[in-house]
Amino acid sequence: MTTRLIPAVETYFAALDRVRASGGAKGERAHCTALGNLLTAVGAPLKPKVFCVPELADQGAEHPDFGLYAAYERIKSVFPLGLPFASTAVNAEWFEWPALPDLFPVSFPGVKTSRDGFLVDVDLVRLNARVAEYFDEALSQEEIARRYPSVMKTTVRFDTRTVRETLLARGGPNETGFMRFAYRPFDSRWIYWETETKLLDEKRADYRPHVFAENLWLEAREREAKEDFSRGTFVRHLADNFGNGLSNFFPAWLRNDGSIENNTIDTRRPNLSNAHNAISTASTPTSQTCSTTASPCCTIQVTAPPTPGRYAWNGHASRCLAGPMVRTQWRSPSPNRRPAAANSPNC
Repeated sequence: MTTRLIPAVETYFAALDRVRASGGAKGERAHCTALGNLLTAVGAPLKPKVFCVPELADQGAEHPDFGLYAAYERIKSVFPLGLPFASTAVNAEWFEWPALPDLFPVSFPGVKTSRDGFLVDVDLVRLNARVAEYFDEALSQEEIARRYPSVMKTTVRFDTRTVRETLLARGGPNETGFMRFAYRPFDSRWIYWETETKLLDEKRADYRPHVFAENLWLEAREREAKEDFSRGTFVRHLADNFGNGLSNFFPAWLRNDGSIENNTIDTRRPNLSNAHNAISTASTPTSQTCSTTASPCCTIQVTAPPTPGRYAWNGHASRCLAGPMVRTQWRSPSPNRRPAAANSPNC
């Protein structure tokens, strides 16, 4: 018995004691009210709630002592949420808030290796050794398959023999491909990011150029894969989809030329739209500051050169209980408020 049922059972036995002590009870049916209340209390935490009805109307054949009914509630349809079949807790102004893509126009899905056991490791030395053996021409396809079965398993999209022969002919490995990798929230590892073939199932070549030391990314999903909300992680590295679904990563900065090598301030631009022009009522500041908070321990600050017609803004990530989405609420900045610096332990 779970502890939450103990009060209901205690109440039930107390009621039985009162009935018997009164001396006025006539047979076992005198206890129906107490038992009905117990059954209703047990069914209250269920989804949907279950309640007990004693003394049912005669429906022929047999006449049960009790009936258990589901307490369905009337739900008002909310079309923008996808018509959920459950009650929701949504602020009346929820749909007036801009969505993340309205504010950060560019985002990228996470890297999908489909071969994590070979291409990802917490130990860079161990990963280097594995990849070096894969690129060793002296080792046959059969020997690599014996040592590392996961990277030599042919699928519809991955011909193991062709991929390895292509990479051996090119030569390698690519030394710049060993990178820090945000494998899961607060779980940074190493990845070998190969530029050619399908060694990585989905390498996200358009994502990679925007990963550099000074950049910061916010992970979000349109739908939550689990019952509990677990989105909104800030990362600095190339990132996985964080398992069980597809994540999108919104960068603070974008490289104008899409070059991996070019990393000067002149080649970057903030990943911001003009959506906040219609929301902010503040005066144009001397610099543009973006501060977004997804949890009490994580704040991001992005400062860009002054741009006419743009304003300082502060955003706070929120969610909808009936199909979690990350949204952003805006308010005008206080002239005396200084934005906090990035302080996430995952950064």
